[in-house]
Amino acid sequence: MKAFSKFVLILSLASTAFAANERETRSTFRVRDPSSGEIYFTGTDQRMWREQSLLRETRFYDLKGSLVFQEVTELTRADDSLLSYRFQDLLGGGQTSLVRKDNEVVSEHQEEKSSAAQKARFAIRRDLLAPAQVEAFIQRNWEAILSKKTLEFEMIVPQRSASYGFEVLLKDQEERAGKRLYRIVMQPRNFLLRLLAPKLELLWIADPAPHMVLFRGPSPALIRGEKNRILDIEFSNNGFDFAR
Repeated sequence: MKAFSKFVLILSLASTAFAANERETRSTFRVRDPSSGEIYFTGTDQRMWREQSLLRETRFYDLKGSLVFQEVTELTRADDSLLSYRFQDLLGGGQTSLVRKDNEVVSEHQEEKSSAAQKARFAIRRDLLAPAQVEAFIQRNWEAILSKKTLEFEMIVPQRSASYGFEVLLKDQEERAGKRLYRIVMQPRNFLLRLLAPKLELLWIADPAPHMVLFRGPSPALIRGEKNRILDIEFSNNGFDFAR
């Protein structure tokens, strides 16, 4: 499940709650160990609203300030449909791309710079999502989440040249630092995959509008020789301060 879990981490990494009429925004995040609190990466997210689309560029830096991961996503403004997505691993040389062509999404994944590219095509349908669309999917279905409905969708995983059934549901909620936090679980619908795949948790707040403030999942990079170390991505400029 290495490639499967590695891709799942890179979903909607920079969650913001900016006004829809803003033309360009920039926010930051940090990636740290949930147990020790040690920080491994920092990052920036820039969003640019065009007439018909939203262009988003997310960058990860190591503690020396070197760029290690980069992803660029373009979604339609009308309904958050995927136009294109590209992820680059500057450490291992791998890259992933998703491009919409007519009624299909074409995926291409290269695990390392020297490895052969894996390609696949997916027919566009209502419940098919790329990881970069999950945040918008939850926002559009926020009231259903609060009513404890389980939301199902099919997610493209280019590393497997396949799509897998996923579900998101509200696990619990709590008050912290004067804010109500909603803990959402994201997991495969298949029971066996659920046993193998790492646990994914998302913390959201609904002030002033629903948006994610923390994502917990496996690291896309080796952490001191350990694969798939579970890390927290904490987003700033989102109305919640984890230091409090």
